[in-house]
Amino acid sequence: KTVFEFVSSGIGAQGTVCGGGRYDGLVEELGGPPTPGVGFGCGIERLIAASQSSGHAFLPAPAPDLFLAAADEAGLLCAAKTAGELRALGLSCEVDLCDRGVRAQMKHAGRLGARFTAVLGESEVESARVTLKNMATGEQLETALTPEQIKRKIGDGI
Repeated sequence: KTVFEFVSSGIGAQGTVCGGGRYDGLVEELGGPPTPGVGFGCGIERLIAASQSSGHAFLPAPAPDLFLAAADEAGLLCAAKTAGELRALGLSCEVDLCDRGVRAQMKHAGRLGARFTAVLGESEVESARVTLKNMATGEQLETALTPEQIKRKIGDGI
């Protein structure tokens, strides 16, 4: 019959950060066989607030090497696949999954501090070519839409 609760005095009146305990009988109550159980729940926002109120700082996320913006459905599918392949090659790569327009995606890439960006759409997918943009210098270079070529160009700084 154990229960527990972690409470922080530094985050206001609702200071419970985590709580849980034994849940014996829950499965049976829901129509299953008698099953012992234990579990907990934790509020991530409250955990972050408690950590910050205790003086623990969080390091900012590192800037991605490449941000792939999708101009359409074909571009999004290609961006997701290419991002996975680039990550497997050791590059950090972000893709927008919020269904924003290209302009909003590029602004987001800038806020993330992406080193390079590329816009993928139906024409890039069909031609198997993409234009990489160095966000620091503005320099642009068209290259083959293959993970190895993209990695090489980013490694060269374009």
